[in-house]
Amino acid sequence: MSLKRAWLFALIACILILTACGEQVTEKIYVHLEQAVELEEQFEQQQEPLQEAEEKEHQYYEEIIQLGMDEYEKIVSLAEDALASIEERQNMVQLEMESLESSVDEITQIEPMIEKVEEEEANRILKELYSTMLERFKKYKQLNEVYNETIEAERQLFTLLMDEELEIENLQNQINKVNEKYEEVITAKDEFNEKTDAYNQLKRDFYDSVKLDVHYE
Repeated sequence: MSLKRAWLFALIACILILTACGEQVTEKIYVHLEQAVELEEQFEQQQEPLQEAEEKEHQYYEEIIQLGMDEYEKIVSLAEDALASIEERQNMVQLEMESLESSVDEITQIEPMIEKVEEEEANRILKELYSTMLERFKKYKQLNEVYNETIEAERQLFTLLMDEELEIENLQNQINKVNEKYEEVITAKDEFNEKTDAYNQLKRDFYDSVKLDVHYE
């Protein structure tokens, strides 16, 4: 789906030394925020395989519609391959969700620390960062829902293509459903990516506001 992930920022100061000396609130917040990024690694790993699977399934569809009913066995074989790919893609989307859920669980641990950040501007940014993180996850859940609906529409499409008595009208209706769902996916994906960009910028702003010496990767 080509989704954006949160950025990883590397703290130059040694975390072990900070721990030994007693971590300050901002450094504890840093640890949680960057651990959340690590937890999104599985989310990141799904992006390329998901895109490849989508392209492969589209290729199966293009091959099928070029075949006549005298090649029905070939149609069934390609449709079954597409259905198997769709099943794998749904599993990838589940891994995406689990990864984002773990990341959000990690970030929610900073909530009780927010009021302990005394510097006014840093506190304001951190509150906005936290709310943006929640909005980002809400946008992902919306995207996940519509993407799974799209997967189901595609599953129905390839099942229809195996019907020897398939009527063109029914096929066209299902194609329209798939196309409509993909339009919804594009919109939801853009909204999620926008929230990701906003979250990453706010995180950078927060680190700057509390003068954490970090390297931006």
